[in-house]
Amino acid sequence: MTTANMLISVNNQGIPIMGNRNTGQWIPSLNDGKWGLGTFYLDGVPLGEPISFFLEEDSVGKQFCAQQYEIVENTEKKGKIHFWGKDEKLSLHIYASISASSPAIIFEYELDPIHPIYHRVFISIPFYTSEAVFMKYPYEDTLFGKEGKRWCIDTDISRAPVILGCEKLNGQEVYLSAGYHLEDEFYAAHVEIDSQNTPEAPFRLYSPFKGMARALDLQCITELELLRVELTKEKEESIKNFRFLVSMGHSQYECLKGYIDNCGYNKDTSIRYSIHRAVEMLMDMYKNAPGYIPGKGYTQLIRTDTGRYDTTVPHGWYSKYICPGPQVQLGYELYRYWCRHREETWARERAFEMADFLVSQQLSSGQYTIYNTDMGTLYQSNSEDMQSEELFGFYYNIGDMNLGAHHLYMLYDEVLKTEGIDKREWKEAAQKCILFAVNMTEEDGSLGRNYNINGKCDKYAPAISEALLAMDYMYADTGDEKIHNTQLRIEKWLYQNFVHTNNWADGCMDGGAWVGGGKPPKNNDAIGIMGFMCYCAQMHIRTGEERYLQMAKDAFAYQWAAVIPVQIPGFTHETRGLVREQDFYSAYDLPMRINDYVDCLPYLSKVTGDPLFMQFFRIILQTEMDYQEKNFDYKGIHIGLECSYEGREPIDKLGERNSVYIIRFAALFLKAVNSPLNLMYVGGPDWGIGLDYNLPFNPCIGKDMPYILSCTGMVRNLTWDPDNKIIHIWTYDTENDSTTLELVWNSCPFPVENAKIITSDGEWPAAELYQNESDTLTIVSSNTSAPSKMIELLLDSRTLLNN
Repeated sequence: MTTANMLISVNNQGIPIMGNRNTGQWIPSLNDGKWGLGTFYLDGVPLGEPISFFLEEDSVGKQFCAQQYEIVENTEKKGKIHFWGKDEKLSLHIYASISASSPAIIFEYELDPIHPIYHRVFISIPFYTSEAVFMKYPYEDTLFGKEGKRWCIDTDISRAPVILGCEKLNGQEVYLSAGYHLEDEFYAAHVEIDSQNTPEAPFRLYSPFKGMARALDLQCITELELLRVELTKEKEESIKNFRFLVSMGHSQYECLKGYIDNCGYNKDTSIRYSIHRAVEMLMDMYKNAPGYIPGKGYTQLIRTDTGRYDTTVPHGWYSKYICPGPQVQLGYELYRYWCRHREETWARERAFEMADFLVSQQLSSGQYTIYNTDMGTLYQSNSEDMQSEELFGFYYNIGDMNLGAHHLYMLYDEVLKTEGIDKREWKEAAQKCILFAVNMTEEDGSLGRNYNINGKCDKYAPAISEALLAMDYMYADTGDEKIHNTQLRIEKWLYQNFVHTNNWADGCMDGGAWVGGGKPPKNNDAIGIMGFMCYCAQMHIRTGEERYLQMAKDAFAYQWAAVIPVQIPGFTHETRGLVREQDFYSAYDLPMRINDYVDCLPYLSKVTGDPLFMQFFRIILQTEMDYQEKNFDYKGIHIGLECSYEGREPIDKLGERNSVYIIRFAALFLKAVNSPLNLMYVGGPDWGIGLDYNLPFNPCIGKDMPYILSCTGMVRNLTWDPDNKIIHIWTYDTENDSTTLELVWNSCPFPVENAKIITSDGEWPAAELYQNESDTLTIVSSNTSAPSKMIELLLDSRTLLNN
């Protein structure tokens, strides 16, 4: 017997239906007593033509079906179906399961080869190629619509093993993904996207084993004979198992979230040491490294042993450069560090020097480029650097220039606010650079990657979100509608041409150091994804438009798929979150690289109620810290790992030898942990995550009771005193005198009008701090003499009076 709320129902033809119309459904096929994979539905609409078999042997073309099924489990929370049978030379057991909280269907295949099977077997996934918007495997060229191509890909450990497709059905875009379970040998499998030969089922997931056979004593043996001999061990060892998942959704994030939540992805991480300690080591390096050049700044890398830039081949050639834009991003962080530690006057002095150096390098057009400390001149490409005339002369990178302009603008505002000093030339230089990008933008919103002195660009690429952030900052200050309209045109062009279809490529400012001659081919990468996410988060804060939140979530989903999803067994270095830099240069970079911001992730968890963003942020921060130099004095951050000689996977060896980054990677780490968007705690009604610490308390104090939504400092303790109706909270921050905590009232049975807030600063009626629209209390607690801050929430102040 089934009820309307159970996850499995059976139709009039006796066919089980798994799932529901809102989150998606799976309906297997039944033909002449044989069961097959069938197809998947969203809103009652099929996402592809039904597949009449569960499995096919490659090359031979033999298709395998099941003959029987039973419903193993069927509740409101979980459903599971078992299919089984024998089909000539293969005995198969197939389990399909679903949970109420996810649109993903998990398939478990148990295969017993009665006779040897000499080829890989594969599963065909239904999908309407004729209606496709795009089809994608991470880090491969995006396939569009009816291109009629075939992609054959051996899976590897450097990216999530998942295929994603978007199709437009009944005027609405829907998404379907299919991928392997991360606890299986997914890196030994094979996938295909074949819209040329099998357009009705273009996605193929091949088994991670190439063939299968029973132990010799079990081959050609009858069931009766099996009763006469003990071959249990041999039979168990002969059986092959593997799992895959199919998920669907109305958005890319919804679809891939189903996969992420059920594929065995480990969302937890070990804490090596605190963020505060990592920052202290970086600041010690910035202060004491002899490689700082007075009046100019830092080169982008230094040696860990000498503290000066590297001169050895092959990395010395870009170690020697001062990059004024990314450097000013560091300068902004150094100035804010001085604001908290006034005795560290070197930080303020160097921030000013780096800002002044950018201004001195700027052309009248607003452009500026890299400075060569070896030659004492501006950067110039030549045949010794790259062997492609396509790249000569394009020195002025939109990303670098606008990263610098944005932070120079913010530095100007910060200095004016803090010290009352009006460094007008900084603001003018920032505006001039931003207006260069505005003027270079075409009517359709296209903006190039690099420009030459004459305003001609070399290539259009998606890694230009720095310009969007800079324009938005200038528009907020000036109200100039031309800037805002240009920003929105770029945003639309960028999303339609690159972001929406995950067509991330050609983002590297030096063309990937291409030395192959001629016109460089497409250079796949994952550069700029997180920058676009952070732009969308900023726009969501400013405008409240839900489309920005959705774009940020969708971009995140592909970012997750593009990085290493597991800790590689046997590696001494952390691998989760590392990402192949680009096709032309196969280093396995840390996630905070080039100009990629990541500081929006805690905010996304806070506003969506989804812990995944904060969990991912916590993982990649710890990964970043794992690559901070440990042995020598100058503790910058290494690039990541070297690649194998196949280029497809990393090896357990630090990349770029004995040099560490002190801008880009390291400076972006500072931005991530010091950003106003960063939060040391984010939580929900039944979960809570500390950014660099494990919670010593239960974040849920009871159903319909207030819970902590966020805190700028560490939340060290949360307790509930039911007798006195008091919630006790202790926060902690060594860098700031105060912490800001947001608490959701959460339908609390105690009226907020009767509640009181008590901190070391005084007492307030809770109603004065309550925001009805968001159902939150925003509480600031200060302590100038110690890092711990106390907050007490008395839910019924009448209790205190009665006592």
